Amino acid sequence: MVKKIVKRVLVFIIFAICALLIWRVIVLSDKSKLSTLEITDSISQTIKSGEAKVLTSDIYQELSASGYFCAYGLYYDPVSKELQITVRWNDSIYKKSSSISDGAEFDFFISNETSGNKYEVFSILKSDKNLMYNYRKLIFTGVEAEDSSQISLTMKIPGIGEDSQTLKYDDQPFSEMMLNDSMLKSSK
Repeated sequence: MVKKIVKRVLVFIIFAICALLIWRVIVLSDKSKLSTLEITDSISQTIKSGEAKVLTSDIYQELSASGYFCAYGLYYDPVSKELQITVRWNDSIYKKSSSISDGAEFDFFISNETSGNKYEVFSILKSDKNLMYNYRKLIFTGVEAEDSSQISLTMKIPGIGEDSQTLKYDDQPFSEMMLNDSMLKSSK
């Protein structure tokens, strides 16, 4: 009788640990929050002028170099020179340095490694939080980029320094995003 109870408890514990690990992997890999193109005033003007051409690129590097953040959802409008990107960081970053207070915002900038140009965040378009993750949809303006550009995003972390993630490599061309009717309607 005792053997059966111990066996069932152990099976339950193993099952619970496996379920927790699977849940954690699913949460970690979710990049759906704030991942779509936002029709801003600049992009809306481009659409209205008939010159709409939004470019996107897959981000091959999963995390930043030191693992402090993750970026995804890259969109670039070469006409308005607006670049949108979503960043995500874990709450655990607030415990890494005494210089960072809980809930603090971080500074980001984009670097065109090919031309040497740097661009500061123009605005944070949207913010969200899910469990231990913080999400920001960042907008950069005046960005000059082309197919041969290597583009990186850098996060400034007080008391730690900077952490970067390559968003697009120089041998990786942009792909043109098809704008659907719902996007066009939201710009009117």
